[in-house]
Amino acid sequence: MTLLEILAVVTIIAFVMGGSAFIIMPLFTKAGVSTAETSAKTIRKAVQVWQMTTGSTACPELDQLISEKILDQGSDLDPWKEKFRLTCQGDEIIVQSAGPSKKFGTEDDIIVPTGSVVSGN
Repeated sequence: MTLLEILAVVTIIAFVMGGSAFIIMPLFTKAGVSTAETSAKTIRKAVQVWQMTTGSTACPELDQLISEKILDQGSDLDPWKEKFRLTCQGDEIIVQSAGPSKKFGTEDDIIVPTGSVVSGN
């Protein structure tokens, strides 16, 4: 095999790998969003359990839910390793992830329950 043939093969492999990245990356983002939604729903249920168990209508901190073993260690982080934000507005418990951008208040925020409006955003 000549050097030119080897370079041609390497170039072809690079094009194939580069092209597949454009296909695979959106799938990773979609999987992250789905995981964040599921985790947010779990956190929301944990708050409801905490409120029923304690008889309180207060909004606990995520660290408190973890220290009281209602949530597992690390479950306060979204797939992008950012902390979920927990807000209680009246009877409504809202869990928010900053999403892939890692910035709250952007279009890609993940909010559970869907359609909720978070005060201050």
